[in-house]
Amino acid sequence: MQLKNCTECGRVFVHPSREICPACYEAEEQDFQKVKEFLRDKAHSSVDDVSDKTGVAKKRVIKFVRQGRLTAEGLDIELFLSCEGCGEPISEGRYCKECRDKLVKGLTEEMTKTTREEPQPKKEDITGKMHLQHRRR
Repeated sequence: MQLKNCTECGRVFVHPSREICPACYEAEEQDFQKVKEFLRDKAHSSVDDVSDKTGVAKKRVIKFVRQGRLTAEGLDIELFLSCEGCGEPISEGRYCKECRDKLVKGLTEEMTKTTREEPQPKKEDITGKMHLQHRRR
């Protein structure tokens, strides 16, 4: 386990995978629940409306969509989200379908290339004998 500084408040904390401390995580979860409940009743709201009515910052609402926790269907968010690969407007996540497919294909090719390039043991290393002569008395 290593010490980290919370990206939200700067406090030092220990956690293997999160970037925010437990207190900020709880606050973020409460904000998520507020946004989720608001959108359950008013699905076709703009990010500004969601932010104004719930008190949750626009940046955090967009973060929830980028994480895939919220879907932007009906949420007026296309102005804020664009694919990190090509810049096309998207409704959720970080990449559009085409860029995701390219990434998956590239990773798959790299993985198969890596497995093909694994060094094969040399024949002289595989003799089938046990070398314990130095242990004989």
